[in-house]
Amino acid sequence: MITTDNNANRQPDAFAELEQGVHAALETYSNVHRGSGHNSIVSTNLYEQARDIVLEYLGLPGNRYVVIFCSPRRAAALGALLGPGKYQVVSSSDIGLPLGIRALAVKKRALPRGIPFQTGGGTTRIISPDWAIWATGPERFEAGTPAIINVIAFARALSLTMRHGKDIFRAPQTEMLSATDILYRDDMERYTGQELLDALRHTLIGRSMKVPTTEGLKPYINFDNSASTPTFTPVWDAVRRTWRQSPQVQQEIIREVSPLVAGFLGAPPASYDVIYTSNTTEAINLAAETWAAKMIRRRNPLYSQPSWNTPPTTCRGAQPRAIP
Repeated sequence: MITTDNNANRQPDAFAELEQGVHAALETYSNVHRGSGHNSIVSTNLYEQARDIVLEYLGLPGNRYVVIFCSPRRAAALGALLGPGKYQVVSSSDIGLPLGIRALAVKKRALPRGIPFQTGGGTTRIISPDWAIWATGPERFEAGTPAIINVIAFARALSLTMRHGKDIFRAPQTEMLSATDILYRDDMERYTGQELLDALRHTLIGRSMKVPTTEGLKPYINFDNSASTPTFTPVWDAVRRTWRQSPQVQQEIIREVSPLVAGFLGAPPASYDVIYTSNTTEAINLAAETWAAKMIRRRNPLYSQPSWNTPPTTCRGAQPRAIP
């Protein structure tokens, strides 16, 4: 039987284009806004270009709007501060991809002033023990290391939807895999211990990259990843295969991974819940807010410092107490 479903015929090419673009970004992956090294410059340019792509997708002018990338939790908190009519939002789930990214295009005049609703690395320009000068751009609301690759993938996917149609990542895929297939079945499953580490080292993405120097193209070892870590091909393969699966399989993967994370941290699953956040800063802020609510009720406020380059914050009340 011959099918005329152009959307189904087009989708595998769209996924292939997305994967090709993200893999290229992984080859020069580093943190953004934190260095003058080659990898950091490339990653920063791709991350900032993603803001322009979101504005193009939403049809909004860059002179009046600024794009802030958030997790769903942060997006809800920022949206509540802004109020209706001050922003537009587009989510990776809107186009059928499980990236955990929401982009808020906010009217520049509507951006909240003062201390950001969530503090952390990147939200300040200059700090001292007693004061801080907060960043003026969108990074003031993107505390901590952003989900850089997720944002770049989201922007690339938006570009593809503008070219091929908004449903190109939604049609059923022919390669149906289970959580076990994705998480445990690969070329590394026969290795353990030091052998596994040695085998993984050869799969580091970007290992064979060459960069321009005054003496021409040369092999490059990046020592300054700025709190970001290059990834390995088996990890990337698991991610890109997960993108192609149904929401049911994606939820199955989360259920499988959660006890593994809890076990790694020595937290019995029967006693602990696993909550996924966009970065360590968001996780620390979430923990601090939870503890703070308890301390306020006891009149014993919590003292926390979410990041090395942001001033300490406390809840209002009596003398603060530091928690190591």
